[in-house]
Formats: sequence, structure tokens, C-alpha cells
Amino acid sequence: MKNTSVKFLNLGSNKLREEFKEFVELMKINKSIMEVSFGGNTISNDGVVALSEFLPHNSTLRHLDLSRNQFNDSGFDIFAETLALNEGLIFLDIAKNKEITDEGSLLVLCDALILNKKLQSIDLTGLNIRKPFLKQNFDQALKRNITLQEVFGKIPPNIIQSELDTNIVIEKEVLPLYSARVRPGKNGFDLSLVEDNPENHSLLNLREQSPRLIKAAFKLIRNYDIRSVDFTDAGIHDDALRMLSSYLRSDPNLRSIILDKNLFSDEGLFRLTTELHKNTKLAHLSIKGCTSITNVGL
Repeated sequence: MKNTSVKFLNLGSNKLREEFKEFVELMKINKSIMEVSFGGNTISNDGVVALSEFLPHNSTLRHLDLSRNQFNDSGFDIFAETLALNEGLIFLDIAKNKEITDEGSLLVLCDALILNKKLQSIDLTGLNIRKPFLKQNFDQALKRNITLQEVFGKIPPNIIQSELDTNIVIEKEVLPLYSARVRPGKNGFDLSLVEDNPENHSLLNLREQSPRLIKAAFKLIRNYDIRSVDFTDAGIHDDALRMLSSYLRSDPNLRSIILDKNLFSDEGLFRLTTELHKNTKLAHLSIKGCTSITNVGL
């Protein structure tokens, strides 16, 4: 299929089952098709495994509908595992594939969500998803995912909604403050002093931003390999400093933290410096103009 004008391909409600070799080879190299629907076919385990083969190679396809087919955990676990390597899909529909379970391939899907950096919406309508799975597996996976924003289906909103909402804030309000490569400004730290590779000169600039962004910012910091963070006048209190301290405990690659003109107290600073005893990566810490800090904290 050499045509490059076709963007949407609807193959729904046919009798497609497992012969997808030519389609898979096409999708490995196709740069134009953005949406494909296989809804309402009879796709088997072998069929869905075959379809998974193009996922690591295609970054153009945005929407994929696999709803109302005949595969089960044995097939979808391979597809879900491969989904971790995909860099294009933002919407996946697996609704009404009732043989997919939260004791089987949905566990593999949770593992994939930790690694996948693109998927924003997934339709699980008609699947039997129980609260223990949501709490122990899905929500825990979402804590390490920064892109998924919508999950359709019978999902109690009080279990995973907080993480989904945080991901929306990350995309709309926090990521625009992130720079993958920066040059040092007059108020910044020169990362070239401790990082030879300019590819590592990344910055999250929260200077004078609203305190309500802090939770989302920390989630981004944990999931991106950010080297420098500027929290100047960002309303940082002791609670936020506890989150930062917890992150530093893992000895991340964070090289510079600017906490100037914030509201945390001696208690918060004590927690931070306690974790710095074990930290081997941080090279620059600035706490200028924090009026609640006393000689006790210093």
C-alpha cells in the first residue's frame, strides 16, 4: 500500500482472524496511517500476537481499536508486553474482550504502562476489573506513568483518578516548563561543571509557579532523568520538602536544586539535609532568602 493520503483505516466487523503478515509488514514502514479499527472481528490469540509485531517499529499510528474480538490472556499478554516498546499509540481500545482478565494479561499491561511514554487513553469497557487489582497493580503502575489520562469502563473513580488527573496537569502545565537542554543563566548552576554530556543538561523551571503544581512536578522529576530543578518562590513548604527528601533518598541523577525564597522551616531543611548524607550526585543546593530558616536549621 504505497498510498500516503489514507489516514484512517476501518476494517471492523469482518471475519479477520489471524492472517496479518502483509498488514504487519506494511505497518512497520508506514508513515501515514494514524487510526486503524479491527473492532468486531474474530481475531484470535495468534492474530493479536501477530499484530503486536509492528508496535516497536511504528510511531505514526495513534488510535488502535481491537474491541469485540476473540483473543484472551494467552494472546494479549504478548501484545501488552510489546506495547511497552511502542512510541506512537495514544488510544487503545480493547473493550468487550471478556476473556482478558485482571489475573492474567492485564497484569502485563500494568508492567507495560510503567515503560510506555505515549499512551493517553485506554478503553476497558466490559472487562471484569476488580478493586484489588486496581489498588495493588493498576494504581501502582500509574504512579510510575506520566501519560495515561483516561480509562474507560466500570472503574471506581476514587482509586486511580488522582494519578490520571496528575498526568493531565503534567502534560498541560508542567511539561511546558521542562527544557531538555539549557545553558546556564545568571541565576542557574552551570551543569557543564559536573556533566560533560550536554544531552544531560535538563531543567525543570518552576520559578514563581503555583504550589498546586508541586505534586505533578515531583512525579515528572521521578519519571524523567532531570538534572536541574528551580523551585524559586514556588511556595515550597515542609510537606513538599519531605517529597523532595524522599526522592533524594534513591540517589537520583539530580545535580542542582534551587529552593530560594520559599516557606519551609528548619524541620523541612533538617529532613532534606539528612537524606543528603547518603546522596552522591547532588552538586548544587541554593536556599537563599528562605525567611523561616533559623540558625537552628543551619
